[in-house]
Amino acid sequence: MNRLFKFIPKYYFKSKVVKNIFNVCDDELKSAEEMYCILERETLVGESINELKRWERQFGIKSDYDKTMVERRAIVRAKRMGRGTSTKDQIKKVCLTFVNDVEIVEHNKESWFEINIILNGELPYKLDSLYTVIEEIKPAHLDVKFNLITINNGKLHVGTANLTLETTTIYPQEVFL
Repeated sequence: MNRLFKFIPKYYFKSKVVKNIFNVCDDELKSAEEMYCILERETLVGESINELKRWERQFGIKSDYDKTMVERRAIVRAKRMGRGTSTKDQIKKVCLTFVNDVEIVEHNKESWFEINIILNGELPYKLDSLYTVIEEIKPAHLDVKFNLITINNGKLHVGTANLTLETTTIYPQEVFL
């Protein structure tokens, strides 16, 4: 039964003209509700599809169509969170838009901090965008070092990525099953 009928007296239910009018109105109402849901979704960065380019333009981000929609949305969210004074919590929140777990260690006396990116499994996408956003929002007088920590429950796979010249040494460990 048409949901608009609950607003009229019962004697109108017998009229075919009224039923046809209300059926057309109900179809239009459904169409308007669908459009409202689409517009509401586009106002949220995390769900935006058609308006993502506008979000990028608003935050001064060059649209890179080689990146996935998920990565482009993460860049916009990170830029939006990265406004104002940079704090440890703010940088952590920005990092969490790209990865699931992160730890920030401050070395205040040496004027640098490190970001430990902890992954379970594979990377969701390239981390170049994360590096770029962090470089933009971090305080200018601080240096940053990124550590990528991968937790893999299978065979041993080792990979490192350093933006500075360092030596990475891996020592054998016992594996307890």
